[in-house]
Amino acid sequence: MSGTDAEIVIPVFHITLAGELLSSPLTADPLDFIKAEPCINIGFFYDSDAFNGVKKRYHFDRCWALLDTGADTIFVDYSLIQKYECPIADGGQNMTINAQPGHTAHKGCFMLLQNNSVISLWVQGSNLLTDKRPIAIILGRRFLQFCTLLYDGHHQAISLKYSPRANAY
Repeated sequence: MSGTDAEIVIPVFHITLAGELLSSPLTADPLDFIKAEPCINIGFFYDSDAFNGVKKRYHFDRCWALLDTGADTIFVDYSLIQKYECPIADGGQNMTINAQPGHTAHKGCFMLLQNNSVISLWVQGSNLLTDKRPIAIILGRRFLQFCTLLYDGHHQAISLKYSPRANAY
């Protein structure tokens, strides 16, 4: 993994099943809020320089990413993997997910929009943009292991504090 050594606070938003962004948990219909999915806005791209820790300006797609504590891996819509020609990761030719073999891991890069830090991780392709939701990425524990959940009860606001760890898997 490459990226930044600084802690970064990333705001969490809520997207309804109809693909609409809730403006505020305080003013949203309670049922809409309960059914909404926690997401962050993040950039996605691939560049071999970024994967090797080179600092420069990168072009990326801004995407909504669902936070999924039940998923181990990171899923990215196939259209993004194809657009950025994400190569297969070394050793990623035949991954197993949920005891189902035949999955491929690719190299992918994420741009933290709060300070333009780059995080390079393995990702797996999936058809995510086939429904009404604008979610192109699912961030599982492979990404979330670097985060701490912050909850502001007064404003009912949630954010993630990203902090890279050398001992992450």
